[in-house]
Amino acid sequence: MGEPWSKQTGKIAEKAFKAFKSILHEQRDLIIKRLKAASKPPLETPSDDDRKRALEDDYPAEFITWLQEEVFPDADLDAMKADWESLLGEWLLGDAMVAGSMAYEEAIKKIDSLSLEFDFDKHGKFDFVDDQLLDWINWRAETSAIDIVGTSAKDVRKLIYDTVMDGPYSVDKIQESLQGEYPFGNSRARMIARTEVLSSQSAGTFANDIQFFEDGMVIGKEWHATHDDRTRDDHKEADGQVRRFDEPFNVGGETLMYPRDEKGSAGQVIQCRCFYTLLWKGQDEDKLN
Repeated sequence: MGEPWSKQTGKIAEKAFKAFKSILHEQRDLIIKRLKAASKPPLETPSDDDRKRALEDDYPAEFITWLQEEVFPDADLDAMKADWESLLGEWLLGDAMVAGSMAYEEAIKKIDSLSLEFDFDKHGKFDFVDDQLLDWINWRAETSAIDIVGTSAKDVRKLIYDTVMDGPYSVDKIQESLQGEYPFGNSRARMIARTEVLSSQSAGTFANDIQFFEDGMVIGKEWHATHDDRTRDDHKEADGQVRRFDEPFNVGGETLMYPRDEKGSAGQVIQCRCFYTLLWKGQDEDKLN
């Protein structure tokens, strides 16, 4: 059994993919416009040392200055980040609400089956969008926006430099590459959509579940990995791990409160498909102990 919102993930991620693809294309087109108006990069035929430094993202100072002045002016980068932050904020909040609402409905069913007492209206709805969740949404939107734009700029920088190295330099050649798959193509838009949708839904679910823990009905949680060859080894090892609800899981040496926890490294979080289930008072004490 997966998370209660798991069946909705594909539909939501597909809508997010279309929105994210659109903004990636808009930003790609702006970069192409800047390149067409820019002067030729101030680079001679690169030496072997230049090529080695470029592999470590170490470029000549005059090339970096040219990029900053003619291809990636600060105003453009700031506008790109602001656009992503605004769009992500909307999606993160909406997805968290979907996940929280569905988790709430599942929790009420469980409470009824266990005949647990509670001090809130079980016929109500998920409304636990507190300051902590809003702070997370704002932080996530800002952090992801910076990362997305930074990755785009890094890949474009490398593409331009590689074009100069391979010679001859041609804006048309760069434009053709940018209109290909990465970093502005469908695969990246899908990766961003899936990562952000899963992260926001995990946060919404956790915001719901913590309320039931604070009311004494939930006592713990159990980590579940997806059983296929795409699952990370660390996540397979964490499968079946049980913790008190307010204690973190240990996943590959990292402490995560739930799958896709923002405290985790990219290697443990991006496109993670794991989930947790709740341990309930009156039913799961033996499992927790």
